[in-house]
Amino acid sequence: MIGRGIPRPGLRILSCLSGENTSSLIGTVTSGTYSPTVDGGIGMGYVERKYSEVGNQIVIDVRGRLVEAEIVKLPFYKQF
Repeated sequence: MIGRGIPRPGLRILSCLSGENTSSLIGTVTSGTYSPTVDGGIGMGYVERKYSEVGNQIVIDVRGRLVEAEIVKLPFYKQF
């Protein structure tokens, strides 16, 4: 998550691509929690294929508040 918020199962994932309405439903969160390692929310979910590239910006609807997130490779933390 880029913004402050914890993704929880069942939350809606919305598009954030330029030229598109941020209210376009593109997927659903399947799991998520707070991670002390990254000091923020992490989660996994299903999104439409065209939005699944690493680095794409998305929005998650957390209790009616739109929170920015980014598609990243697993694992969520930096490996040494």
